[in-house]
Amino acid sequence: MKKLIAALLAILTLLSVMVVPATAAEEVPAGQYGVNYVKYGDVNYDGSITATDALSILKNVVGKEVFDEHQTKVADVDAGQTITATDALQVLKMVVGKVTEFDAGVYYVISADDSGNTGDDLDPVKDYVALYDKNKSVNSAYVKDPTADTSFVLDVSSLKPNSIYQMRSIHTSATFHGERDIERLMYSLQGLVNRDFGMDKDHSVLMVFPSAASDPYWLNQMKADGSIMANLETIKVNSWAEYLEAFLPLIKQCGIVLWDGNVPATANVAATICGLDGYLPVLANSPLHTILVENGVEVKYSLANKFQNGKKGQSLTVDGTTFTSTGSAKNDAYLWALDKYFPRCTSKYLAYTLDGAICLNGYQEYGYENHVTSTLQEYAHCLENHDYLIARRCFFFDLAPYKGEAACDDPAQKNGQASTGIDNTTLLKILAARYARANGEFGFLMGFPPWWCKYTSHKSQGSKEATWIEWLYCEYITCYNLSKEADAAHPASMTNGSLFYKYVPMVEEYENNKTPENITYNKNVYYYTIYVGDYDSSAWLKQHIHEMWAKNGGDKKRGTLPLMWSINPNLADRVPVVFDYMYTNKTDKDYIVGCDGGAGYIIPSALFHDQTLSYTKQKRPAENAAAGDKFAAFSKTYYDRFDMDITGFLINGGNGNMTKKMAECVSKYSPVGSLYNSDKTGMYSYGNTQYVACLTGIPEAASDAATRMYNYAVGDNSYGYNFLAYRTICRTPREISSYVSSFEKYAANKGMTVKYCDPYTYFKLVKESGQATAY
Repeated sequence: MKKLIAALLAILTLLSVMVVPATAAEEVPAGQYGVNYVKYGDVNYDGSITATDALSILKNVVGKEVFDEHQTKVADVDAGQTITATDALQVLKMVVGKVTEFDAGVYYVISADDSGNTGDDLDPVKDYVALYDKNKSVNSAYVKDPTADTSFVLDVSSLKPNSIYQMRSIHTSATFHGERDIERLMYSLQGLVNRDFGMDKDHSVLMVFPSAASDPYWLNQMKADGSIMANLETIKVNSWAEYLEAFLPLIKQCGIVLWDGNVPATANVAATICGLDGYLPVLANSPLHTILVENGVEVKYSLANKFQNGKKGQSLTVDGTTFTSTGSAKNDAYLWALDKYFPRCTSKYLAYTLDGAICLNGYQEYGYENHVTSTLQEYAHCLENHDYLIARRCFFFDLAPYKGEAACDDPAQKNGQASTGIDNTTLLKILAARYARANGEFGFLMGFPPWWCKYTSHKSQGSKEATWIEWLYCEYITCYNLSKEADAAHPASMTNGSLFYKYVPMVEEYENNKTPENITYNKNVYYYTIYVGDYDSSAWLKQHIHEMWAKNGGDKKRGTLPLMWSINPNLADRVPVVFDYMYTNKTDKDYIVGCDGGAGYIIPSALFHDQTLSYTKQKRPAENAAAGDKFAAFSKTYYDRFDMDITGFLINGGNGNMTKKMAECVSKYSPVGSLYNSDKTGMYSYGNTQYVACLTGIPEAASDAATRMYNYAVGDNSYGYNFLAYRTICRTPREISSYVSSFEKYAANKGMTVKYCDPYTYFKLVKESGQATAY
C-alpha cells in the first residue's frame, strides 16, 4: 500500500505542475438551495476539479496537508466516511474522464442557509435531479421502460439547467395559418424533453404549457418547498420567435418526420415515430415545413405518398416491410406501423387519439366546412394529450370500433375499395399485438372514442349513439387486458401530462376516511348515498378538484356533508400531485373511493369467457386467458396505495347486471362494496362485499332531482329494498347538498323517511339488513 501511495503521489505531483493553477480562488457560488456549495472533490474551492485536488487529498492521507471540517467532507468522494487513497484516485479518474460522477454526489453545502443551518445540519447536496428520492415515484417516471426502445435521448445542454421553460399559447396567423401544426410540434418536443428529466444529471429541464385553467395552480403545488421542482427557475417563452431562438438547437437535433395531409392517419404514425426516434411530426408541404427547413432543420423521414387507396389484396412493400393492402390508405398506414414500429413501442400503453384530419384546413370528411376557424378545430383536436403519450413511447392510432358500417373518415370504405368495417379488423390486430407483447399483463389504453366528431350518430357521422360506441370499445379493450384512461376533447384533453407525471409524491402514507356512523339498520328508513364522479380522466380530475377544492377557497359546502369522491386510482400515474393534494386537504367528510371498474375503466364481464358481450356480440377470445384474478391484483396495488376498499361504480355496458364471477373479482380489491349500473335494481353480496344497483343519472335542477330520486325509490325500485344509490357526474358539493336537502323534504312530504349516508355507513347497513342476495 505504501508503494502504491508513493507511486500515486509521484504521478499526481507531475500532473499537478502541468495544470495551470487558478490565479485566485473563485467565490463559492450562491446555490439555488439558499446556501453556498462546492463540488465534491474540489478541495481548494477554485471552482473546478483538477489533478491538484487529487494531490491535496493524497497529501492529506499521508499527513502532509491538513483539511478543515468541510474540506474533509468534500474530499470524501466515495462516501466511505474516511479519506483514503481511493478518494484521490477517483478524483484523478474524474479529471481524465474515466468516471463521470462520484458516489457522494456533485455538490456539498458549505455555509449556512437562510435559517441558520450549517453544512453539518444539511444532507450533502447532489446534482439537482439526484436531490430527491426517486424511489418514492411509483409510476415508472424515473425508470427506463424495459418493454420499449429507450435508446433515443435528447441532449438538452443548449438549455439552462434546473429550469422550467414556460410557453404561452403561440398564435401565428399573422405570419401563416399553422397554429395546429405548431402546437403538434411543441407538444411533441415537450414530451421528449420532459420524459428524460431526472434520469441523469444532464437532464434537469422541463417544459410547461399552462393552457388549462388549473395548470398554474398545480404547477405551484409541484414547486412547493421540499418537492423535486421547488427550486427550478422559470424561464418564460412568449412568442414564436422566442420559441425558435430557445429550441431550434433541439429541433435541429431531432429533425422532422413529414406526415401526409392526404392520409391523415400518418399524423399518428409520425407521433409513434417521434416517441421512438425523436423526429418531430410536421405536415408535409405546410408553411411550418418550409420555415423549419429554411432554418436548417433536416427532414429525417417522410410519410408523404407512401400510402394510397385502391390496392386491396395486393402485397405492398414499404421500406422493407411487406404486408397485404386492405385497400384503405388509413388502415395500411397503421398496419405498416404495427409491423415496423410497434415492436419498439411500450407494451404498457396504447394511444387512441385523433389523427391529423381535424387539423387540416378545408378537410371535409367529418362534414365541417372549415376546421381552421371552427370551434371544433380549436378545442377538439386532442393535441394536448400528445406530450405524455410520446413520453411513454406509445403506439398511436385512430380507428372506428364498430365493424357494421364504413368508417366516416375513410373514403376507401365508403366507395368499396376497402371492406366495410376494416377499421375494426385493424383495431383488433393492434390490441392482440399489445396483448402478446405484454404476455397478457394489464396495461392502459389512453383515449376515448372521438364521439364529438366521428364514428357516432352525433353530427350524423355514424349510426350508433356515443355511449353505444363507448361500451363496444370498452368491451374490446377489456378482452385484451387493457383498462382505459379517458383522454378526450377539451376539457378532457390532458395538458402537460409529461410534466405532471414527473412529480414525486411527498405524502409518506395515504390515509382514507373509513369510520362509519354509530347507527343500526332500521327497516322503516330508506338509506341512500350519492356517487360523486366520474373521475376516470386525469384532465377532469385536475380540473374539477381545482375548481371544487382549491379555487377561491373551494366550494364552501365541502366538509359539511359526506361526499363519495369516485376516482380511478391509476390516474395517480399521470397526476400524482392531485392525489397528494386531496389526501392532504380532505376533510373528515371526504371519502375517496374507486370508480368505473378499478384501476382504469373496464367492462367487468369481458374479463371472463362465459358471457356473450352486449355490444361485440361475442365472448372473450378463447386464446386470451380469463383475467379476473389478474385484474384484481392489478387494481389492488393501486387501491392499497391509496387506502381504498370501495368502488363507487361498476360499468358493465348496457346489460349492467352483476354476475358471481364479477362479484368475486371485485371483492378482492374492493372488499367493502361497490355500486353498479343496471337496467333494474338489485342487491348482491359475495362474502362480506356488498353490491347495490345505482340510478345512473339524476336531473341537474334540485327540484327535478328530488322527484326523480323519489320515483326511483317507490317505482323503479320494484324489489322494495331499503337502499338507494344515485350517480352524478362532475357535480359540485353545493349541488350534492341541494339534492340531499330537496330529496329529504320531498320524501318527508310523501311520508317517507330517508337518510343520506357516507359510503362506509351505507355498506355497513346493507350488510346488517340482510337484503342482498348472496352468491
